[in-house]
Amino acid sequence: ANFSKQYGWGTVTLGGNRGQELSSGVVTLTLPTVSVSPAPVNLSPSITWSPSFNFSNDRTSHQFAGTLSRPPELGIPRTDSLFATTENTSMQIGTPFRFGRWSIPLNGSVAHSYNDRRSSVSFPDPADSSRTITRFYGEDFNTALDWNTQLSLPTLFSSTWKLQPSVGIQNSTGGAFALRNRNSGGAFVTQGKRLSFAASISPALFGFFPGIGPLSRIRHSVSPSLTWSYAPPAKVPEAYARALDPTGRSPQRQSPRSQLISLGLSQTFEGKFRQPPEDSSSGAQARKIKLLSIQTTQIQYNFEQAKLPGRNGWTTQQLSNQLSSDLLPGFSLAMSHDLWDGPVGYDSIRFSPFLTNVSARFTISGATVRGLAGLLTGRRDARSAASLPQDADTTMRGVPQRLGGPVGTGLGGLNRLGTVPPTTARRQFMATVDFEDQRQRPDTTRVGQTGNRSVIMGFAFSPTPGWSVTWNTQYNITAGEFGQHDLRLERDLRRWHATFAFVKTPNGNFGFNFFITLLDQQAIKFQYDQRTVNR
Repeated sequence: ANFSKQYGWGTVTLGGNRGQELSSGVVTLTLPTVSVSPAPVNLSPSITWSPSFNFSNDRTSHQFAGTLSRPPELGIPRTDSLFATTENTSMQIGTPFRFGRWSIPLNGSVAHSYNDRRSSVSFPDPADSSRTITRFYGEDFNTALDWNTQLSLPTLFSSTWKLQPSVGIQNSTGGAFALRNRNSGGAFVTQGKRLSFAASISPALFGFFPGIGPLSRIRHSVSPSLTWSYAPPAKVPEAYARALDPTGRSPQRQSPRSQLISLGLSQTFEGKFRQPPEDSSSGAQARKIKLLSIQTTQIQYNFEQAKLPGRNGWTTQQLSNQLSSDLLPGFSLAMSHDLWDGPVGYDSIRFSPFLTNVSARFTISGATVRGLAGLLTGRRDARSAASLPQDADTTMRGVPQRLGGPVGTGLGGLNRLGTVPPTTARRQFMATVDFEDQRQRPDTTRVGQTGNRSVIMGFAFSPTPGWSVTWNTQYNITAGEFGQHDLRLERDLRRWHATFAFVKTPNGNFGFNFFITLLDQQAIKFQYDQRTVNR
């Protein structure tokens, strides 16, 4: 259940839920969840305070945690099943201030986790380094307290270089500022803070080309983003390092100096349609279209790493590019390259880009057809595929949201049975095709498959006003066989909603689900679930 109330000073949201898996007995409880979002408080004409508060607690009990051997009885071995309980509590407090053009975020968080699962830790014997000592624990807990802040200075050269400097305060090493766990004996241990400095520039460069056909001019926009960051070295207290690693094999006593530079790139080709004479006389602006957009991920160089013997400063292993265009509404293409013939950052590894992944996505719907018609006819009122998320009648719930991990596992589809919330909206036809080609760099030492190609297809439509159909399927081109099927039928029964779902995974497992619920009170429901494996 969830409750949200909006007041004059802000919004308060309360919620919680409880569930039980009948086949395994696992009980999940989330109670409470609290979210408070007050309206910004103007302390003065130039000072604004925007606080926020979030709290959540969830608990999972009766989880199978292995077996415990008991002494045999009448020569028959005996075992007892062990069950564990896990609980997680988190709280976040945000208190950002804005002083004119200056922004100072000040955020704090508290996180606590507990479980009574049996575990063991082995570490060297202090008296004899050739021997190890193993300790067994019947529970584990961890409490972390953290806070961070950053001073974002006003943007300089806002019309050209857009230089954005900032000063922050960060922890000396990874982890929270203060923590306690079983390694610290339940006592809080803290680490230090260190200043960090950063500056970024993101200019926008333009170039113009002559038009062609119905386009009067083409503009090429290049937007590089360059970011530099620096943090001085800092020491880590021994008690904190031991709390992170009780074995002492890799205790981190000092965080080295950090100095990084990152470069990203965004490119856009836009076309401007020729304006009819009657429109130019009325002062209307000519319509524009995005011919091609190329988004390139960042590459990073570490100056401090480059000072180490046998190392260089490069830290980016893969580079990705994503392409889209209004000429093909609903189409996107992404490519990833492995830049180095081995692990990045070593002088012995040579630079050798290799294409490791190609993925393409194409969506066909009523908005796609209208968008293509608008491009061909030049109509101003034709809607493009960019309006898909806002069209409730073309929304495809779960088509096709990457059906449960890589080919061969297929548990994601089974775990989604009966989890899609009901809807009463009639669904227009929509089809989605995803193609993915995964490759591995040639290696003479590797035996077996070095890549995988697959196609994921999804269809959704309403044959009648009361029925809706959703079908997802996955075809493995490399193996030459279908991997996964996900078929869902939904029926509106006035104030009731029924769902029939069938899932077959690549490894042969299947599940069937029948789910009916009252739309006015969804806690009133009936569910039948049959599957070959438990969740």
